[in-house]
Amino acid sequence: MRLALFSLIALTCLFGCRSSDSPPQAGKQAPRLAGQTPQKGTQAEKGRWYPAGFGGAGNFLSVVADPKNPGVVYAASDVAGVFRSKNSGDSWEMRSVGLGNLEIPSLAIDPFDPSTLYAAVGAFPKAHKAGLYVTRNAGESWRHLPATQKHKITFRKYRNVASVAPDPASKGTLLAGSAHNGLWRSTDAGRTWRRVLEAPLTRAALDMPDEQQETPMPYRAPVSVVVFDPKSPKTVYAGLYGGGVFKSTTSGTKGSWKPASKGLPRQATVKFLAVGPKGLVYVALAKAGVYRCDDGGGDWRSVSGNLPLKRKEGWFSAVALHPARAKTVFAVMAAPDGPSVWKSSNGGKRWVA
Repeated sequence: MRLALFSLIALTCLFGCRSSDSPPQAGKQAPRLAGQTPQKGTQAEKGRWYPAGFGGAGNFLSVVADPKNPGVVYAASDVAGVFRSKNSGDSWEMRSVGLGNLEIPSLAIDPFDPSTLYAAVGAFPKAHKAGLYVTRNAGESWRHLPATQKHKITFRKYRNVASVAPDPASKGTLLAGSAHNGLWRSTDAGRTWRRVLEAPLTRAALDMPDEQQETPMPYRAPVSVVVFDPKSPKTVYAGLYGGGVFKSTTSGTKGSWKPASKGLPRQATVKFLAVGPKGLVYVALAKAGVYRCDDGGGDWRSVSGNLPLKRKEGWFSAVALHPARAKTVFAVMAAPDGPSVWKSSNGGKRWVA
């Protein structure tokens, strides 16, 4: 349960980072950063939340857990690259050697080989270090996948929070959603790519003022999240910021993607998507809150209930399902103050902070 929620909480939590301005040099031991473990007998130890970071600066945009090694967790920063913990977040090591940029909007772990991870580097399309990076040694070193830069498969903070997804049923196949030019698919572990979905144009307002200024309207909707159905891995969903939801039932192949946004607001700003059993899917829609469908994306309805949708600042950035209880759902609001994590035990009818 603890590991299942790491990716949810990471999208809004501020973790500290006592690190240098550049990644460590190859061959040098990365610094070990201690977290803040609760003292025995405190409320934090009895099930409440407590910091699992470094006490400094930076947002951590993505957290992934090793599916085969309990306690091994990776965190991706917007200013400090990738970190790895072997004890569920009590202490961390930098794992950023070889990355072309230390802004990592998306991070994904290979389901067949947990030592292989993919990191999306935040950069503009013309940057020669833009695109996707891969490690085969649990983050000790990274190398660029140059075809991603060639095709201008680019990633930006807040736009592509979980847009890299390895296929759980096909080794070496992965999907990557770009900030500027749609959804791409590789069947050879990232060496070559083919665009499988051209993103629609949108005029949806972006989250940050500087993003508004740099983006002419209309723009291609960024692919914010890509999720394979864990029970039916040929089914995959893509959530687009300002473009709603798309669905494929053939592992994301070209020509298979169909709109799946009935009932969602026009130009829905999908920030995150969670897939449950028997067609149950939830999406976090920024200012519009949380929506749910029970038929695999066929018909959506709002389940925002008493969530604070009218707050001037902040947006709903993530949603996750309890791994064993389908009616229990969590949502995260990225906000400067007030409750961040919300929980519903009745499928979204009522929420508690």
